[in-house]
Amino acid sequence: MSKRDVNPNGGTRWQSADEKITLDTRAIPPGEIDLQALYERNLAIQTPGRQVTYKMLRPDFFVITGETPTGKFYIRQDSGRAGIRGFSLGYDKAIKDFDRVVIAIANSFTPFPKTAPAVAAVPTTPPRRPAAVEPPRPATLIASGLIVAQHRVLTIAGVETCPDLRGAQAKARVVKTDKTKTLALLEWEGTGMPGPLALQAEAPTAGEELVVMSFTGSELNLVATPAAAVSGRLVAPLQPGASGGAAFSRGGALVGLVGPLPAAPRMVAGVAPPMTHPMTTAEAVSSFLTENGVTLPAAAATDAPRSAGEIVSATGTAVVPIACVR
Repeated sequence: MSKRDVNPNGGTRWQSADEKITLDTRAIPPGEIDLQALYERNLAIQTPGRQVTYKMLRPDFFVITGETPTGKFYIRQDSGRAGIRGFSLGYDKAIKDFDRVVIAIANSFTPFPKTAPAVAAVPTTPPRRPAAVEPPRPATLIASGLIVAQHRVLTIAGVETCPDLRGAQAKARVVKTDKTKTLALLEWEGTGMPGPLALQAEAPTAGEELVVMSFTGSELNLVATPAAAVSGRLVAPLQPGASGGAAFSRGGALVGLVGPLPAAPRMVAGVAPPMTHPMTTAEAVSSFLTENGVTLPAAAATDAPRSAGEIVSATGTAVVPIACVR
C-alpha cells in the first residue's frame, strides 16, 4: 500500500497504487463515543448495495464484515483505557486470495501495545543478593484444540504423555481418549466457551474447499489455512502445531479435526508445502463427544459460502493452542 493520506474520520489511510485496496486506521480519545454506539453507527451505514455478512459485538471489541456490489470490507474496533482504536479495510472482490491477507492483518492487530517498563535508578549501595529463583519452564506448542463445552477441549490423542498440559495457558488434563486412540477430551481450567459450533452431517466431497484453523509458532499465532478434502483426508500446507486443528466447510460447519502431523515435517524455504494429512471426521467427533456427555448441534443447510475471514470471526475463539511444560 504505497499511497498514504489522512483518513477524513481521523487517522491514516493507506491505499494500493491502483486504489483497489484501502486501509483506514482510527484512534478515538476516551469519552468521545462508546463502543456500542460506534458499532450501531457502522451497522446503520446506508450505501446502495452494502450488505453486512457478519457482525459480532463483545465488551471490548467488535467486528463487522460485508460486501458491496464490487468489493468486500472488514471493520474491527477495540475499546480500552486509551479510548477506541481500530481499522477498516475495503478491497475489490476481483483480488484473488486477498481474504487470507485480511486474516493476517486481523491476527497481527494490536490496538494497545504494552509500553516498555521504566528503567530503575541505579542504587547507591550494592543490593543484597536475592535468593536464587528457578526460571519459569517454557511451554512448547504440541497441538491445537477445540472448545466443545464449558471446561472441555477436544484435541488429538497423544497429548496425555505431557506431564504438565496447558490449553491457552490454563491448566488442562486428559479425561478420556477414544477407542482408536485418535481423539482426547481435556478437562480445562480456561473460561472460553465453544461459540456457534455446528457439525456437518455429511462427509465433505472430494475436492471440497475447507478452512483449517490452528495455532503455530512460538508466539502462538492463530492461522486459517485453505484446504481441500480428498478421500477422508485433507490437503493443506499445515505448519507444526496444526495437529488437532479444526477443519470447517466454507459454510462454517465443523467437518473434522486434523490428525497427528509428523514431528519433523517437510519444509521448503521454511514453509510447509501442501501435503495430504489425516482427518478425524465429524461423525467420529460427534460419536466420541456424545459418549462423554457433550453434544454439538447439526449444521443447518446453507448455500452461502463464507470467506475465511468470516469463518475465523465466527468460530476462531473456540480454537485454542495446546502446549506442554516439561
